[in-house]
Amino acid sequence: MPRTTAAQGTASLRQRQKARTRQELLEAALDTFSQVGFGLATVEAIAARAGASKGTVYAHFPDGRDGLFRELYEDLSNRTVERAQQLRQQANDLLSQIRALAQALLEVSSEPQVGLFFSIQGPALGQALEPVTGRASGAFAAMLTQDLKSAAELGTLSSTADPEVISFILVGAMRSAGILVAERPDRIGELTDAIADLARGLIKA
Repeated sequence: MPRTTAAQGTASLRQRQKARTRQELLEAALDTFSQVGFGLATVEAIAARAGASKGTVYAHFPDGRDGLFRELYEDLSNRTVERAQQLRQQANDLLSQIRALAQALLEVSSEPQVGLFFSIQGPALGQALEPVTGRASGAFAAMLTQDLKSAAELGTLSSTADPEVISFILVGAMRSAGILVAERPDRIGELTDAIADLARGLIKA
C-alpha cells in the first residue's frame, strides 16, 4: 500500500485549505451581491464578509471582483446543465424532455440569492460576466434541438419550423420564467406547468 509522506500530507492540507478559502470567497461574493448589488460589491466588501484580506481575494482571483463573479456564474451554469442532463435522462418523450430542462433551470433560479444573480440583473453585471454568459442557454438549446429533431424523425412534431429556432424560443421562455421565479420562488410549479403547456402545441395529438 502506498505511504503518504509528511510532505504530501502537508501539501494535501494546503490544497484543502486553499479550496475552502476559495469557496468562502465565492459565497461571500454572492452574499454581498444579494445585500448591496453589484455596484457596491467591492473587493473590500467581499473580503470583509469572508473574514479575509484584500490580498487574499487577489491571490485567488487575480481579476478581483469580476473574476469572482465570473467563476460563481460559471459554477451555477455547470450545475444547471448537470441537473438538466440528469432530469432529461429520465424523460421518455418530447414533452417530458422540455419539462425536465425547465425544471432544472427554475430549481436553480428559485434558490435564495442565486436566482437574481443568475438572471443577471443590471448592465454592469452583464458586462462583467460577458465572457461566461450563454453557456447554459447554449447547452439547453443544443439538447432541445436534438430532442426536437428526434421527434420530427418519429413524426410526432407538429411544427414545421426549424428545430433550432424553436429551441431558441423555448430557452428564452425558460430564462424569462427564471427571472420571475427568482423574485417569486413559490411560483416554480406554476411556471414549469406553463412552459409544458407551451410545449404541448409542438406535439401531434
